[in-house]
Amino acid sequence: MKTKNTYFILVAVILFIAGCIPSLHPIYHDEDRIEVPEIVGKWLDDSKNIWEFQKVQDEPSYILTYIDQGKLNDNIPSNDSANILVNIIKLGGTYIMDFYPNENQHLENLNDFLQIHLLGVHTFGKLEIKDGKPSVFMMDREWIEKLFDENKIRIKHEVIDGDAVLTASTDDLQKFFTKYVNDKDAFLDPDILTPYETK
Repeated sequence: MKTKNTYFILVAVILFIAGCIPSLHPIYHDEDRIEVPEIVGKWLDDSKNIWEFQKVQDEPSYILTYIDQGKLNDNIPSNDSANILVNIIKLGGTYIMDFYPNENQHLENLNDFLQIHLLGVHTFGKLEIKDGKPSVFMMDREWIEKLFDENKIRIKHEVIDGDAVLTASTDDLQKFFTKYVNDKDAFLDPDILTPYETK
């Protein structure tokens, strides 16, 4: 049972938003990363989950603390919170976010043998800023898997336990996203973030 619970915690950290498609490689080279200061702060999405972005010192990167509001206790993150490293680039005139598991206490508490068998993956989303508020559109897993099934795209991937995992290089990922970044079918409905207000 402990191993099963650990698995679900791991999934919550890596694929913290339903529908994401994982990638073995990032969508950015270090020199591609840019700063988007508008995202810094504490936000709520429509489901009342908390998104808190903090700038990484001396790096064009951010740490996202993602918390299930329903499991928040006295403003202290529960074990269901996830710390995500976020890097942002611009493709086709649009911000693209790369999410990757950062240091997470739940993972650090796993035994060493299990830790060495865990695979960190990247997930991607589109970022829009409107009236000072971020909106995050995660890539739609069903959309891309349908294209794979119909042989309409050729980006490198593997199917593991019935789910696609992107194995394409960073350069190929960038070409792919540049082509589809404005395709509305490629992304889920956005998480529209509003400022978090304490009571």
